[in-house]
Amino acid sequence: MKKYQSLFFLAVLIASQCLQANNFPLREDEGLGDVVYRDIAYDKTLKVRAMSSDRLEAGRAIITYLVSWEMCDGGACVSRGTTITELMLHHPMFFIEWFSRNPYSQKRWLRSQDLIFNGFTEDLKFQEIVELKEKLIRQLKGLKLKSATKADFLNAYIDKLEKIEVPNYQ
Repeated sequence: MKKYQSLFFLAVLIASQCLQANNFPLREDEGLGDVVYRDIAYDKTLKVRAMSSDRLEAGRAIITYLVSWEMCDGGACVSRGTTITELMLHHPMFFIEWFSRNPYSQKRWLRSQDLIFNGFTEDLKFQEIVELKEKLIRQLKGLKLKSATKADFLNAYIDKLEKIEVPNYQ
């Protein structure tokens, strides 16, 4: 539990630093997830930074996305989840580390995969979504993990991805 708390506080600290850097005022009717999401929408370079080869820069951007996803609900989780899925192709270990340490987040992430892949239909064609899913599965299967908890999450995620039927609305 102590590891989870320190990881969560690190994420909140990084998210708050990002918000402070962009001088976002907090409104009374907003939760932290809404504010972080507003910061993401404002910072158009965040996705580029998350794909960076600089692990510190990428880590800060990825944690910002993860904190935003953790604190959202409804349709906002789908849009953030699609971005997280795309970013997982570039830095899968950040996400495996995050979800393997937090059982609640892990269950929520696995349950939301159908909705997330349905969310891809807004921006991508059917074949592009299938290719993204297959590429992600290939990449994740190629990872060798020593930790049992990380391997358990990875296997559960791969199983979930393999069972997803990508919607074809064309």
